[in-house]
Amino acid sequence: RAAPLPSAGVPAPAADRAQRVSATLSLEVKDTDALSAATQRAISTTRALGGYLLTVSYGSGESGAASLVLKVPSGRVQEALAELSALGTITSQNVQIDDLQESLDAANRRINVLRKRIASITAKLEGTSLSTDERTGLEVTLQSLRDELAGNRQSAQAIRGEAAFATIRVDLRTEAEEEVVPVAPSRVDRAVDDAVRILAIEGIVLLYALVVAVPLLLVGGLLWVAFRGLGRRSRERLLEA
Repeated sequence: RAAPLPSAGVPAPAADRAQRVSATLSLEVKDTDALSAATQRAISTTRALGGYLLTVSYGSGESGAASLVLKVPSGRVQEALAELSALGTITSQNVQIDDLQESLDAANRRINVLRKRIASITAKLEGTSLSTDERTGLEVTLQSLRDELAGNRQSAQAIRGEAAFATIRVDLRTEAEEEVVPVAPSRVDRAVDDAVRILAIEGIVLLYALVVAVPLLLVGGLLWVAFRGLGRRSRERLLEA
């Protein structure tokens, strides 16, 4: 069995950058009872760390399996993986970190530009020297900038939210039954098997011979009795004559 991986071997996200952390963890447990307990423990561990359960699928049978998608604070992902890996025997583990800081910086820069342009247009609209067409054009532009600003704010918020929580997928499975490897027969075993096969063949031949011979012997016996009876009656007739 694979030994549990220490939490020190799991890379930690940078505290000063927005990063998306995703991890997968595959574990084997002893039986379906252990599978149920490990599933419940994974959920309670996630909640204790300030995270939450996103999805779970569970199936028990001769070979049970469960799959959970968990969200935990990115700053506690090492702690989460260390505790989750103790739920069974690790068969595989993977951690991936994607940097989102550049996307967040770009969204923030665009937000600042939009704010300045919105402030400038708003100031112009407060003047009284604008014609109707000019005012209408500025109002249309202002609404477009405000819509773009709202979209960039949503993007920045989504990036920060994605960076705040790591996604951990945990796959649990009961241990596979060990296959019984057949032992090669010894020379003595092979000799005994050959002798048994020979005896079996001889028995079949003898049985076939009996099946064929018995009816013939029976018919022959009946014919002998019949001829003997005829001979006796012939002699009796001769004596009477």
